[in-house]
Amino acid sequence: MAIDRARVDRLRAIVQEIHNRTALPASLEDIKLSYVRITDPETDAVFEYHPIDPTHYQLCAVFNSESEDWQQKPNGRSGWAHPAGRYCYSLDLKTDPWRMQ
Repeated sequence: MAIDRARVDRLRAIVQEIHNRTALPASLEDIKLSYVRITDPETDAVFEYHPIDPTHYQLCAVFNSESEDWQQKPNGRSGWAHPAGRYCYSLDLKTDPWRMQ
């Protein structure tokens, strides 16, 4: 669970960095020079990032276990809830990333 928490922490930092910009980066490599780590803390692989349109994107990671609140109804989960395995968060540059808490 500690590794999964570290994954979420890194994903949150990536989202913050993306939302500090005026446009979506073409790839995570574009934010690599900042303080943000763009790699998985266990595998060191770059997280998956998929720009969809000018404001929407997905950020994906592979989790070892589901988060504690994953089994709750969707409106009762935190924005960072996840199942075990590969999971993609769908995000919008126009939405405040702090609302995902």
